[in-house]
Amino acid sequence: MRTFIQALSLLLFTTLFVFATYKLPDWLPADIYLRLDPLLGFNAVFAAREIIVRSLWSLIIIGATLIIGRFFCAYVCPMGASIDFLDFLFFWKKKRPGLKSEVNFRKIKFFLLIILISASIVGLSLAFIMDPLALLTRFYTFFLYPLAITLINLFLDFLRPVFQAFGWIILSHLHYPQPVFYMSIITLLIFGGIIILNRLAPRFWCRYLCPLGALLSLISPLGLLKRRVNEDCNECLKCQKACPMGAVDENPKETHFSECIQCRTCAKVCPQNAITFPTSFSYSIGGEYSPIHSSRRGFLYSLAGGLIFGFLAMESPFTLRQSKFQLIRAPGAIPEKEFLRTCIRCGECMKSCLTNTLQPCLWE
Repeated sequence: MRTFIQALSLLLFTTLFVFATYKLPDWLPADIYLRLDPLLGFNAVFAAREIIVRSLWSLIIIGATLIIGRFFCAYVCPMGASIDFLDFLFFWKKKRPGLKSEVNFRKIKFFLLIILISASIVGLSLAFIMDPLALLTRFYTFFLYPLAITLINLFLDFLRPVFQAFGWIILSHLHYPQPVFYMSIITLLIFGGIIILNRLAPRFWCRYLCPLGALLSLISPLGLLKRRVNEDCNECLKCQKACPMGAVDENPKETHFSECIQCRTCAKVCPQNAITFPTSFSYSIGGEYSPIHSSRRGFLYSLAGGLIFGFLAMESPFTLRQSKFQLIRAPGAIPEKEFLRTCIRCGECMKSCLTNTLQPCLWE
């Protein structure tokens, strides 16, 4: 069931991306996944210092996580679905070395989250660098979309003699403009790196690097659905080995609830059927409540780092260049200062541009 829901979510994400150029019903915006992203929403609100109506959609995911738990990562997130499907394709039944100091690696995503949020407080938008939905949308825009157009045109060229033989004039002259983006190779390398890291541990990105997962893990232990292990458990540790997030402790009856994504993989592999996910209002059921993998010193360092970096970036020489060189933004874009604070660099405007005029920029 989880695989089906993941596939359905990824299909919906892809369909909305394809139709981003066209008018959709008001109740189904093409960027609905980006609107539902709490990290992008909080980042935009803090950076812009005002309530952005579209960001309020993210309250749906926040509320659902408070009720259910960290289900988004296992069922809805298209980046998580892509990682799972490609992991099955490339690393199925491959022995993975794992990480010895896993607890220390888990801290990374929380430090990244603190840096991104603290930088947004001083007006610097950085969430787009690490947010999974923004990353995947850029990958679709800069790599998959141009690749798909190339393959379609090659297919049309192959069938063109057939179209001409049957007198199908429209099809015989059909050709789609080929989009080209400057950062396609960089985007491919970043996405490829995320997938290659799975060779070390399942869902490496989700476990150790994803700041959106870190944000959801802060509130997921409050969810009503919690993993519970009964007395039939024989401590075979199959659940611990199968858990894609490493949420099962060395004692299989204990669970790191902040890391549990409600995938129920542990319940499927349990030979004793000792694992269930009942509704619970208590932290203790199914194991002790596990604190967030962070430290006071790391929190302070990350907070200070984000604030300092945000302040220096806002006062850097690039700020002077922004006023000296007038960039052409997408039609309807808000003023430059507000634009840089709220743009999430997803690339959907570039995909929607029919003339391939809009391009990503780095230091301009």
